[in-house]
Amino acid sequence: MDTTPSPDLVRAALAEQTLALAAEAATLTSADLAAPSALPGWTRGHVLAHVRLNAEAFVGVLGAAARGEVVSMYPGRAERDAAIEAAASEPADRQTAALLDSAARFTRAWAALPPQRYDVEFTSPAGWFQPAGVIGFFRWREVVLHQADLQPADAGRRSAVDVLAGAEPALVARLLAETCATFAGRADVPPLVVTSTDLGTTWEIGAAPAATAVSGTAAALAAWLTGRGSGTGLTSSGPLPDLPAFA
Repeated sequence: MDTTPSPDLVRAALAEQTLALAAEAATLTSADLAAPSALPGWTRGHVLAHVRLNAEAFVGVLGAAARGEVVSMYPGRAERDAAIEAAASEPADRQTAALLDSAARFTRAWAALPPQRYDVEFTSPAGWFQPAGVIGFFRWREVVLHQADLQPADAGRRSAVDVLAGAEPALVARLLAETCATFAGRADVPPLVVTSTDLGTTWEIGAAPAATAVSGTAAALAAWLTGRGSGTGLTSSGPLPDLPAFA
């Protein structure tokens, strides 16, 4: 199935998801931000700082792409991590204001990118290259997945499924399809047949012949495959295996 949504749909879904994240962030105190998030090793402040700095990185990439230049999102992984660490302890009101400011600058930079520059590539310290045309979806993915991560560590993983279930279905479908494509053929991924009951689509992931069949909604599958769901709501022909980190 075609999982490529229109740019207008991506823009609308990203705007909605960003406002939802900002509204949630606005309810948090500095003490809340210092508490562990649902993402192991990060506080809730780390999560918000990352989402903001991700937008700022994309602003730079979009500006470069508009000039026809290929650049990296970040100078390096160490520099990226240091920036997140420094911003994570900022007061709650400053974090929320910075999140909204970076989102607004991203929106302007994205709108200013001429369609003829969508094929200009950008890269990351991980070494991959992607065309600038995917940036809208990549930004939506960051916002929606990290909205799930912003939940307190003791909230349970079901909230990740709730966040994805309430997000734009076409983008959840694309997230699931691209996650399965990322995991296909990887030797460190358990061999699985993954079926979305609401999309009616099946993928095989892992490098070996599939031994376990897992099915469920696109939201529940995407939450589990990206490490943000425990498998609640999924049906499996055997025990759900441990999965490698999604990247």
